[in-house]
Amino acid sequence: MAITTMNKGWLYFILVFLLTILSSCRTGIQDPVLAAFPGKMVEISPISELSLEDKGIMSPSTVFKYGKCFIFGLQQGDHSVDIYDTDTGNLLKSGMIGRAYGEVSTNIRPQVVGQFIYLYDHSTDKYWRIDIGMSITKGKQEIELVSSLNQIRGQNELFIPIFVYKTSSGALSTGLLGGHKWYNYLNSDFEETSFIEDCDFDNFKGLSDLARNNVHLSSHFSVSPDGSRVICALQPAAAFSISDINGQELTESYRRTFYSCEVKDTPSGPAFNSRSNREAFMDVCSDEDNVYLLYSGQKFHQEIPVEESSYLLVLDWNGKFKKAYHLSGRIRSMCLEGNILYGVSQYPEAKMLEYSLN
Repeated sequence: MAITTMNKGWLYFILVFLLTILSSCRTGIQDPVLAAFPGKMVEISPISELSLEDKGIMSPSTVFKYGKCFIFGLQQGDHSVDIYDTDTGNLLKSGMIGRAYGEVSTNIRPQVVGQFIYLYDHSTDKYWRIDIGMSITKGKQEIELVSSLNQIRGQNELFIPIFVYKTSSGALSTGLLGGHKWYNYLNSDFEETSFIEDCDFDNFKGLSDLARNNVHLSSHFSVSPDGSRVICALQPAAAFSISDINGQELTESYRRTFYSCEVKDTPSGPAFNSRSNREAFMDVCSDEDNVYLLYSGQKFHQEIPVEESSYLLVLDWNGKFKKAYHLSGRIRSMCLEGNILYGVSQYPEAKMLEYSLN
């Protein structure tokens, strides 16, 4: 059958359309975050894999490296932290959950700074730290109270930090901070000295401060090794902010926003649209030159848990994109030691993956 000139035109149009779709799927161009990274995505596979379930570590949500030990924050269970000694194979349970002195009220995201594990219990306003070396030596957690924020909440009920991140001269926090605040700096007395404004997405117009605070409290921090800069990456929506730290003052130097999330005020409080929203940045770490963002981009109704992420995005401290990795094994949190990236996963089982970043 002869092909007319009109049919040839339609065939050409369809061919171009299909090639465009295939190209978009291959490069991730439909995702606004992935589309922002120039160049080819680098495919990498783990150089090693460790079953954590075999070690008795069942629900790792964060990971840190301390000498020959790994510290795992736990999502559930009767304690918040596992300290695993790779030399001896010993596992030390820490951050016990309860109501006694030295216990926390629920599973808490830990932070490792120097020889200490820091735990901020926002339900009791208590800020604890665990001495890692002493705990390993004695075979039980050595925990002490750093501070209590009770007096701060009493002065201003709108100021309720949920996540606290220790720095050399104070701390960074997100939470119910009042007003249109994303994150702030707290001095050694846990008083706010400066803050960075939240993301003013178009669909946030008319939202209550409580709803906006609820979006922004789920963020992840990383401070440069010299303590002069911080990146704060948002999880429920895709945005990140880089700020200079001058003493106890924050000055934002770069911000990038990609997409918002659906949230609304209801009589019972802020409500998120779990069917349409997708998770963005699940973790962040940094070194002297670069920032590393762990990106999910998944929606909640997908089969794989949204926390499990397969994209590692690298940029410099000026916000310039440098490299993008596609991880063959998904992870939900990470830490960096030189060019080695350690990541933990819970799907389909608890494990730790080791990647080499070239």
